[in-house]
Amino acid sequence: MSNRRRIGRAWADLPLRAKGLVVVAIPLLALLLATVGFGVALAQDRRAQGAVLHTVEVERQIAEVRILVQAGVTGTC
Repeated sequence: MSNRRRIGRAWADLPLRAKGLVVVAIPLLALLLATVGFGVALAQDRRAQGAVLHTVEVERQIAEVRILVQAGVTGTC
């Protein structure tokens, strides 16, 4: 007997309650995996936003230092 036949026979021999549980469990598992994937993507997005905000703050500080240095070099302080 081939594996396919064995699996088909095992599925046919399962009680209706077990088949129902399998049919309900598959979409629930997909939903759970999608939820976990969304959570991971959301966490990565938050980290990326934090990095962008940090970069913008560093650029602002650099611009302030450049202005101070330029004012110091030209003597307009």
